[in-house]
Formats: sequence, C-alpha cells, structure tokens
Amino acid sequence: MFESDRARGRRIKLRANATLVLESGGSLDCELFLAQGQRLIDLFNDTRDYIPASDKDGQVFFIKKSEVVMIKPADQTLAEFNVPPQWIGKSYQKHNLPPCRGSK
Repeated sequence: MFESDRARGRRIKLRANATLVLESGGSLDCELFLAQGQRLIDLFNDTRDYIPASDKDGQVFFIKKSEVVMIKPADQTLAEFNVPPQWIGKSYQKHNLPPCRGSK
C-alpha cells in the first residue's frame, strides 16, 4: 500500500504567510515553512543562517535571517488571538468557542 510521508522520512511542513521587513528598508511578502508545532519565532531563533521561503508563484528561495528586522504574520489581528486558528496564514470562519485560558 501507500507509505505515509512520515514513514518515507519526509517532514510535514506547514506554510505561514508573512511579510518580512528587511534591513535595507524593503519588505517581502512570502510563505515560510514551519514544522508541526513550530512558531515563526522558533524558525528565526534556530541555528541556521538561511531559511527557505516561497513567493506567491511557488518559487522557493532562501532568506538570510540576519537581514530580517521584523516579521509580520499575515491575516492575523488581535481579535483573532482568542480563537484558535484552523490553519496557518489563512482566514477562517469565527466559531463560538470559549476564550483561551488567561483571557478575560
């Protein structure tokens, strides 16, 4: 039968839409690749000097992390932090879920 991606040794990655503000003053809209359970801040705090990303056409490229001065996650507002996201970087329908612990 078919082997799962994990059984074949492939890592399952999620895509997070973000705008990166660069040291040069420019900005870059891209998709960053995250492992399951990984946050954007984890990606930028690991030991690699370069990270993979893709543009809106799906072209993959590498970004030098030391050139990035700010990360703006796309499609996210403060009001949405009380609702768990259904998937990263995509808008979703708001549900009648209880607020997260610690919120009032």
